[in-house]
Amino acid sequence: MSATTETGGHALAARFGHAGCVLCGIENPWSLGLAFGPDDTGGVHAEILPDERLRGYDGMLHGGVAAALLDCAMTHCLFHRGVRAVTGDLRVRYPHPVPIGARLKLQAHVTMRAPRCTGSRRSWRPTARCGSGHRRRFAA
Repeated sequence: MSATTETGGHALAARFGHAGCVLCGIENPWSLGLAFGPDDTGGVHAEILPDERLRGYDGMLHGGVAAALLDCAMTHCLFHRGVRAVTGDLRVRYPHPVPIGARLKLQAHVTMRAPRCTGSRRSWRPTARCGSGHRRRFAA
């Protein structure tokens, strides 16, 4: 399995206390090594080539792994904006299975920023999507 490696993404993850993450952490020996870089839309992107270790049903990426990949992309979108946050709600649509062995491009961008009901804190709504050359997508 391979993932893109951009030093800036790893440095941001470490700075925000995310170095032990199973998907992007540089201090976790089981990490997939994902590194997100900024894109030209103000969001972030990374690529991964999932192998059999991440499968669910025969030949398919496990749905929980797919959700975790999207969650990681959304987290890094906020890191690149200087925001440290945790996921409060994650909803994922799986319109098609994602085949193992297909290079996936993860993308995330912020679609909404609004004040929370509790006062001065802000609520962010990053969105993420994933696609492969086979036009298989899942989205959060």
